[in-house]
Amino acid sequence: MWMQDGTPLSIAAAGYHAQIAAQAGGRVARFFRQGRHGSVELLRPWDGTGFDAHTWPKAGAFPMLPFTNRLSTQGLQLDGRVAKGVHGTQGYPLHGLGLRRKWLVKHHSADQVELELDHSGQCEEWPWRFRALQTFHLTEDGLAWTLTVENRDTVRMPLAMGWHPYCSVDSDCRISDPEHARRFDMDDSGTAVPDQGTAGVGVRAGATVAYDQWDGQFNMPGPAGGRLCLQASGLGALVMHRSVRGDYLCVEPVTALPGRLAAHTDDPALWTAPGAQRQISVLISYTGACI
Repeated sequence: MWMQDGTPLSIAAAGYHAQIAAQAGGRVARFFRQGRHGSVELLRPWDGTGFDAHTWPKAGAFPMLPFTNRLSTQGLQLDGRVAKGVHGTQGYPLHGLGLRRKWLVKHHSADQVELELDHSGQCEEWPWRFRALQTFHLTEDGLAWTLTVENRDTVRMPLAMGWHPYCSVDSDCRISDPEHARRFDMDDSGTAVPDQGTAGVGVRAGATVAYDQWDGQFNMPGPAGGRLCLQASGLGALVMHRSVRGDYLCVEPVTALPGRLAAHTDDPALWTAPGAQRQISVLISYTGACI
């Protein structure tokens, strides 16, 4: 059992409030909007109770790095180095290592938090050294999240990044496919494959789908009759998973489709040179309902 051993950091601005749990994978524990008539939870809140590193609560939002989604059980190879990841309860590494590490608090003000993760590379899990920075900034537009990863090794490093928020939705609402994106289904290994005639059906309960050539914009029905809007930069793909009951939706902006990092590691778009940095960002906001 992994216990949260630090009080979440609170930030607020323009009616938005967030709590950031640096000690529990640098994740957002809570994000809500406060109004004259009460508050609206914009992400499923995490109550801070303990959890296992491989069976985390389906709540809040966490960073995915240095790989996203599933990593093959055989690991990942580049230039003679092999990354094995940490194998979870389902037999394969999932969502990288950032969500399982304690992040160092570099800055905390009324409306902003900055966290740092320094990975030494001295392990089979991920044998490349890197430094990651997360910034959470609340403004009148919502929660702006930025992730910057720097390769601090002497050789090139594979890299895929993303963000994994859990959004509350009504079990009977329709979640449409993003506009101007190519839809992919997921095979049994968690790899994105061309859709099997499912384009246009949206995301149904129990389904996981992926989209490439995504323009970084996505709108969906939100709580209390409003709408949630995601605007992403540096993220050309999107993965969405809807719970079997249909009551929450994972909206995961990512830099590469699931399975692509392992299959095309030598693609320059999927590795980072020594000393180089890559940055992604997401803005999540709420509109439409009077609270």
